[in-house]
Amino acid sequence: MALYPEEPLVQLTAHSVGSRTNLLAQLRQVRERGWASRSGESEESVSSMVVALHGARAPRLAVNASIPATRMGAASA
Repeated sequence: MALYPEEPLVQLTAHSVGSRTNLLAQLRQVRERGWASRSGESEESVSSMVVALHGARAPRLAVNASIPATRMGAASA
């Protein structure tokens, strides 16, 4: 846990992940699903979806799309 040695995490917004435990749980879910979506975690009015691109070679890649939060439905968040 060198990157996040403390349990509480700095939150940029009220929607940001606030603890290392919660972050690790969310990362497990993302790995299982293969994609992630968030709304308002780094900026209140922005939503994002990201998908990992798997390939035989490094580097590891991903595609991210960010849009105004008002354009992303609640079911997607």
